[in-house]
Amino acid sequence: MFVRSPDFLAVMASSFASAESVLTEPLGANAQRCYEAAREADLAMSHTLITPQVDRSKPVDAQDHDITARIVRETDAGIVLSGARMLATLSPFCDELLVMPAPSYPLPDTDEGRAFAFAC
Repeated sequence: MFVRSPDFLAVMASSFASAESVLTEPLGANAQRCYEAAREADLAMSHTLITPQVDRSKPVDAQDHDITARIVRETDAGIVLSGARMLATLSPFCDELLVMPAPSYPLPDTDEGRAFAFAC
């Protein structure tokens, strides 16, 4: 069985870290810390970028039964999400999962609840 190799997201992590000076805080410092932690621990990372669709003939914001992950509240400890995401092929074997929206999949300007990124 072929899946993505464990170095698949090393390029993304190093790209985020190299952009530290142009990212707003705390994003820049967080990107640098994420890269350094992955480098030092030799982590295999995977990602989840897309949301599941009930009806593929409609965009995500027009689904009759919207099951996409979204922020439902924010606390001092962080964000609380509800919903689902689709996983990439390396996910069962990875040490760290990067969760973020797909750059080629635009969200409506009014949909801040779906604009999030984190690693777990």
